Amino acid sequence: MGTWGPGNFENDCAADHLYEVCGPLLKQIEEAMKNPSLIEPDEYDADIVTANLEIIACLLEYLGRCERGEIQDFLYPCVLPPPEIIAEWKEKYLGDKSIDGLDPNPDYKKKRRDVISQTFDRVERLARTRYEGKAYPDVRSMIWDQMRSEKDNNA
Repeated sequence: MGTWGPGNFENDCAADHLYEVCGPLLKQIEEAMKNPSLIEPDEYDADIVTANLEIIACLLEYLGRCERGEIQDFLYPCVLPPPEIIAEWKEKYLGDKSIDGLDPNPDYKKKRRDVISQTFDRVERLARTRYEGKAYPDVRSMIWDQMRSEKDNNA
C-alpha cells in the first residue's frame, strides 16, 4: 500500500500508528463494558470510557486527511468497532441507574447524561460512516479478518 495521499495519515506507517494510539483506548472501553460494575458512576472505568470515546472522536474528526474517494476511504484506517457495538455500549452505559444512589443534583444528572449520550452518538455516527454499505470499513480490517479465518481453519 505505501502512501495513497498527501495527508499525514495517508500512508501505512502513520495509519499503523493511529491503530497503536487508539487500540489501547478501545481496549479499555471493551474491558469496562464487559463488567457492569466497572461502569457505575463512581468507578474509575466509567470516567475512562467516556474520556476515551471523546479522545477517539476528536482524533477521527480532525486528523489530516486530504484525499477522498472509494479507494482512499478503503485505505484510510478505521479504528472503530461496528456502530452496532457502540450502540450496545451506550445502552449498557446509560442503562446503569446506580447514580441515583449517589443522590446527584437533578440538573447535573440530566446535563451529564446528555453529554454522555451525545458522546456515544458522535462515535457511533463516525463508525456508521465507515461501515455503512461495506463488508469491511478498511483494508486492514479485511486483512486481519482473512488472517484470523486462515488461522482458525489451520487450527
